[in-house]
Amino acid sequence: MQNAFVISVSITKRIAGLREKAQFYKQNSWRNIATVGGSDYLVCIPFLRNMNDNEKLIHRFYSAFQNKDYATMQSLYHPEAHFSDPVFTSLKSEEVKAMWQMLVTAGKDLKITFQDVKADDKRGSCHWEAWYTFSRTGKKVHNIIEASFEFSDGLIVKHNDQFDFWRWSRQAIGFPGWLLGWTPSLKNKVRTTAATSLQKFMRR
Repeated sequence: MQNAFVISVSITKRIAGLREKAQFYKQNSWRNIATVGGSDYLVCIPFLRNMNDNEKLIHRFYSAFQNKDYATMQSLYHPEAHFSDPVFTSLKSEEVKAMWQMLVTAGKDLKITFQDVKADDKRGSCHWEAWYTFSRTGKKVHNIIEASFEFSDGLIVKHNDQFDFWRWSRQAIGFPGWLLGWTPSLKNKVRTTAATSLQKFMRR
């Protein structure tokens, strides 16, 4: 049984409804759907079609993410890797490795799903979603992310995550995010706070 993992039905219902989500998995390279422990969990076993090496690399990255295995995630980045998203706008290899370690270890209730993995010899993409508690406010967040990749020497050399910052800020920060999440001033404040936290984490 390869790469089996468990997704909470409560999360599944929040995504699209249990029946719709099960149908999605059946149509998108998933081999088996089963409920265990009454209706508490879905056990999902991915069907490994003829994926190319870079698609397997993306699968390995997000499977490690689901298991909070930051060491494996770090090992999949090229020494010259570069990462960007709306919060961490420009990170080099050691910084992005530290970022994932910081986020994974801090995210006690972090859950993620991923789908639509596509890649060729040079580039790839993936849709992923995350549910977690934003530690600074204690508010629940459901973030929806589109990831793009570039590859070199069998590793990730460029990784860009895109998400709706205003949507994220409304969830993570509350009313100030709803009011100001579209403004450069709040974006810059969040970016500065995140960069400071990362540098402090790296100095430990």
